[in-house]
Amino acid sequence: TQIEQVDDPYLPEWQTVLDVTWLLGGLTVNYGWSWFSETERFDEDQIADDPLIVDPAYFNYSERSVHDLFVSYDMGDRVQIYGGVNNLFQQEPD
Repeated sequence: TQIEQVDDPYLPEWQTVLDVTWLLGGLTVNYGWSWFSETERFDEDQIADDPLIVDPAYFNYSERSVHDLFVSYDMGDRVQIYGGVNNLFQQEPD
């Protein structure tokens, strides 16, 4: 099996994930952020074989940054209220 390398198409060169949780009494607040750099959608051979495979503006996926937020409150004795939002700022895919 081939091991994918960072400079291979279809894989972002840079990627990061941050997850922070605050606890205060029964309150829990969690913030998550994930980001990846611009990523090649096609490899050089595909483009060389068919230069019109797609408009050059779409050769790459744009970088992507997604924020998530989760809040819960522990009311005690097996009762908890919680809610959250994934993709808080509605980052759209390419």
